[in-house]
Amino acid sequence: ANGKDTPKGYIETEQINTGIYARIKLSDGEFEQARQYILQKYGEEMHNLFVWHHELGPRSDSLFTIQVSFERHVTLIDNQECEYYKCLVYEQKQKKTYEKPVISEIARTLAKNFGNARQLHSATNIQEIKIKYNAILRETFAYLGRISPEKQTQDSYRNGTQEWYLVNEPTHAIRHSCVHWLMRNTGMRRDVVASYRDWE
Repeated sequence: ANGKDTPKGYIETEQINTGIYARIKLSDGEFEQARQYILQKYGEEMHNLFVWHHELGPRSDSLFTIQVSFERHVTLIDNQECEYYKCLVYEQKQKKTYEKPVISEIARTLAKNFGNARQLHSATNIQEIKIKYNAILRETFAYLGRISPEKQTQDSYRNGTQEWYLVNEPTHAIRHSCVHWLMRNTGMRRDVVASYRDWE
């Protein structure tokens, strides 16, 4: 680098066997913009669904069908009491129940007022809310400038690009973003994130 030999260990890249879309994520600022946009345009229920989606990272099918409940906990970090919640989430695809932490301020506020075990939404037609939520995510990605708002341009995106994935797999994109957010908040500790999530 800069005309000098680079000693071993100074500049390294890690070759991880991941899918081509594994790096898709929202920054903390983008998440906040998206959250406010959905709240203002679509109301509390869709806003809350988005927050839970990004906080818990469930698979698409589970997002709309799981029943969740929350337990409040307090732990000491550097002699300071820190509040978090535990959430039980059942993943249909894997036939497993995962205990997931709720740590962001907005999600902890929602958990505090969630009440008894129930779904994350009130819709009775699951297919209908899936279609609606995916459309809201696409619109939000366009608002953030991540994709074009024009349907013709969206249809022209090539498979293998982030834009294509945001248009065609918007709920999976939020799942990816959840993991990146957790990595940032745990100091890039994969072992910790793996213990939080059904993620390999």
